[in-house]
Amino acid sequence: MFRVSAAGGEPKAALQLDKSRQEIGQLTPQFLPDGRHFLYSSQTNSGKNGLYAGLLDSKETWRLSSVESNASYVPPGILIYSLQDTLFAHSFDPATIKMIGEAVPIAAHLGRVVEIPLSPYSVSQSGVLVYRTRPTIGNVQLAWYSREGKRLQPIGEPREYRQITLSPDERRLAVELPSGRNTGVNIWTVDLSTGILSRLTFDANDNDIEAAWSPDGRELVFHHRDGVYRKMVGGGDEKLVYKSVEGLYPYKWFKEGSILLLSDEGKKFHQLPLAGEQKLLTLMTSEFDKDEPSVSPDERWVAYNSLESGRWEVYLATFPAFTEKRQVSVSGGCQPFWRKDGKELFYLTLTGKLMVADVRSGPRHRLGSLGCYFRLRSG
Repeated sequence: MFRVSAAGGEPKAALQLDKSRQEIGQLTPQFLPDGRHFLYSSQTNSGKNGLYAGLLDSKETWRLSSVESNASYVPPGILIYSLQDTLFAHSFDPATIKMIGEAVPIAAHLGRVVEIPLSPYSVSQSGVLVYRTRPTIGNVQLAWYSREGKRLQPIGEPREYRQITLSPDERRLAVELPSGRNTGVNIWTVDLSTGILSRLTFDANDNDIEAAWSPDGRELVFHHRDGVYRKMVGGGDEKLVYKSVEGLYPYKWFKEGSILLLSDEGKKFHQLPLAGEQKLLTLMTSEFDKDEPSVSPDERWVAYNSLESGRWEVYLATFPAFTEKRQVSVSGGCQPFWRKDGKELFYLTLTGKLMVADVRSGPRHRLGSLGCYFRLRSG
């Protein structure tokens, strides 16, 4: 955490990370009325996360609560913060830096910013509150479809699926599902022949997301709060693959034993070996947001979506050099996915249509005509 004069100047450290608590982040600082004490949210690797208070020109801090949230002070003595999906008001004495009595809920179904303990609300000094509720994604029915768009067979029951990833043997899906009333998202697997769900991760208050299958289909790597983890499908302990304050999201587990990662700000692609010296190799850096990298079956090409044109479009480039780039989609596109033999590239339009591009083999890939199969919808 840093401080800087309102008149400008060089930022100076306001508070060092607390190594005794294995602190890794100090977020959402806000001054109390005296202009000296401040509130902030502390993130650690020791399980001692919470709401803290600090003092300028001092190393002293006060732990106010185990709540992981941004907090706001409202005169004459109210602290506003969130717990899971509910916003609370709590009596607070700024003179003694103490919370008083019990918290009172004031708003429910609050939204949450993924990956950090930040809830979308703002409160004025006169007590006027604005906030955003949790978006309703709705249940989605997984199903098999023909290439003509005819629905063939449903898979399991409708659920609030977030992200789906097909296993190498095409018998299972890794999916993201919210953890009931809590704010977390966990990874499950779905047996495509029976529709039976099996839970893989169990953190109810955090997000385990962006799962990628191992080449043999026996393990998954995924993003957790403090890094990238791996876990055997069917049980076992989660194992830390790479620890990083920067969010890293896995998208591909290569046969030779490395994984393709996207940085949390969406502007860097990395490759990380899982054995030996685990040195993060940056493959490509861009000033434009990028997402959803999909590597071809022969691992010579990569498709991804980018905002460089001002809207999401799908692009194709060599891998791992990210050269010979060309645009695939023509009026917006995202989430590219290769056919198993690498001869076709599927993607979604921004209006939910499933498109396909003919990718002809040769010294340089040539893109054939585009076709639309059907429009995807939830329900």
